[in-house]
Amino acid sequence: SHKYPELFSDYDCSQFHIPDLTDRSKTVDVIQQLVDPETNQAARNQIAKAGDDIKTKVKAMWNRVFDLIDQTRA
Repeated sequence: SHKYPELFSDYDCSQFHIPDLTDRSKTVDVIQQLVDPETNQAARNQIAKAGDDIKTKVKAMWNRVFDLIDQTRA
């Protein structure tokens, strides 16, 4: 599905996406990377930061939607 590469990209973790789960080499490579404590922590930090950025953008989007709705009622 196209949504998973986009999701990994949104969270700036494209290097961990495994497009073909039958590709044992890629799967093992990603697992080995994420088992490393430094890589794991860096990935967690990046995901948390991206998540905060996404939440901020979503909140701004909904504020804009509600502002537009309020403008049509006035």
